[in-house]
Amino acid sequence: MARAINTDFYQAFRFAVSLDDVAGQYLEAQAGFNNVTIPEISTEASEYRDGQTIWTKKYPGPPTVSDSTLQQGVAAIGAGVAKGNPFFNWMMAAIEGRRYRSDITIWHIHLGDGFPPADIVNPASSRAITLYECFPIRVKPDGDLDATSGEVSLREIDVACERIEVSSVEPGSTP
Repeated sequence: MARAINTDFYQAFRFAVSLDDVAGQYLEAQAGFNNVTIPEISTEASEYRDGQTIWTKKYPGPPTVSDSTLQQGVAAIGAGVAKGNPFFNWMMAAIEGRRYRSDITIWHIHLGDGFPPADIVNPASSRAITLYECFPIRVKPDGDLDATSGEVSLREIDVACERIEVSSVEPGSTP
């Protein structure tokens, strides 16, 4: 049977986000993120030349990881949202020096295996991108207010991370 977006709303989502306990206090695991940007890893060439060589030698410099942005739809307060604004709360924890670092894993799910997977921490046939030692650096706690717009209101959070790891899990195997 073909999956269709009108009968299976998960058809539009090909990823899930899992969070360790610190971020889990502020962001719901599998919390319907609309968009997650994957950070880039880069390094600059460091040049070196000693007195014995004519040509400059180049070596890779220290790696840097760009920031990641997570976007999530904003629900109305009357719709059962009692936790306040989780993005804002996580940012305030960082500003106030409370425990705020977190690891975030983005699971790229193969739709044929069903979504959401039965085991979000170890879904079959997926790719996992793990961001380590994340903390918030920019928060847009609510969407822009425009009474004439029919767009979905999105809140955003930019997180900085220290390193990134990519791993794959093939069907029928364990990571």
